Amino acid sequence: MILKTKPATKEARIIDFLIIGGGPSGMSCAIALKRKYYQSRITILEKATLGRKIKVSGNGRCNIGHLISSNTQVYNDYDYQLKLLSPANQVLYQQFLLETLNLITRNDNGLLYPYSKESQTVLDSYLKCLSFFHINIVYEEVTQILEEENAIFEVVTTQNHYLARKVILAMGSPAYQTTNQYSFLAPYFQAKKIQMKEFLPGLSGYQISTNISQLNGLRLTAKVSLVKSEVVIFSEVGEVQFKADGISGIVIMNSSNTYQRLLNKKNTKVRLDLIYDLDNKLSLEAIINSLDKKLIAYLTKNYLTINRYLLQNWELSIKDTYDFSAAQIAIGGICLDEISDSYEFKKIKGLYAIGELLDVDGLCGGYNLMHAILSGLILAAKV
Repeated sequence: MILKTKPATKEARIIDFLIIGGGPSGMSCAIALKRKYYQSRITILEKATLGRKIKVSGNGRCNIGHLISSNTQVYNDYDYQLKLLSPANQVLYQQFLLETLNLITRNDNGLLYPYSKESQTVLDSYLKCLSFFHINIVYEEVTQILEEENAIFEVVTTQNHYLARKVILAMGSPAYQTTNQYSFLAPYFQAKKIQMKEFLPGLSGYQISTNISQLNGLRLTAKVSLVKSEVVIFSEVGEVQFKADGISGIVIMNSSNTYQRLLNKKNTKVRLDLIYDLDNKLSLEAIINSLDKKLIAYLTKNYLTINRYLLQNWELSIKDTYDFSAAQIAIGGICLDEISDSYEFKKIKGLYAIGELLDVDGLCGGYNLMHAILSGLILAAKV
């Protein structure tokens, strides 16, 4: 813990790297910096507990990354993706997992998991590293004021007052958050003319306008399309999970990132092709007999007739996404134009931003956790 007694000199109080946020990006950055600059003073400020998102990633199995073998776009900004996932950076990532965290991974069809397939294994590896490198961690800290003068940053929190040569913003996003820890950024960014997009729930399910409570608990595989004014803007095959008031599942969550970036969300629907993989020569009777009985009962009750067109083009109007408590990530954040290749603000020397705080979002499959970790490692390599 930080000593609350005042040191004899201002120089003795100055931290070399002050990291605000103890998620995967902040912890990775701190560890990599300490390996590079072992004599440096590094402090992590954390408002709750370290690595909370690691514990919930991959339904408790921690999908820690993804082996990229093609040029398929998986992040919202493809140019940024090409730089992030360069061969050199992927080697940097793998080395960090194996050589620094001592974490053995397993490849499950491109998805990377800890060999144990337990998120606690990953978190334990981080905690051991933080302890080994004697990285200072202060808990229950919420930043209230950020100022800079003469190349020294002043950070005022709910409990303490810090001075630092470099400050790294790694607070994550509002997804899963219970405390607003971003309010201090607004006046500071406004004064510095830094552009930051509003956060919106990402990788989330949809609330549906019509009553689908009869289908609650149903799971089915379909070709899912996001349709805006009759134009298909997203399409993917996957499992759809029905809830009392909406739909979810990986394919739905992936589509929600596209939905949230629409400037006008009116007249946007989810179109389900329930028979995308069936031969068109099959009789309608045989198809209906092969579908889930709960689904057929619902369609019979709510539509005049069940025909091929309906089964291939069943549309559900989107009311909204679920809120941040049900979102895996957030859409929005600090605009990439504000950040250099080392994640330093172009307008503010010594201030950095990494992880989910940036306007970068990926599909399901470990891409967002991989970005959080890699951004911290790249910063440490380039600073």
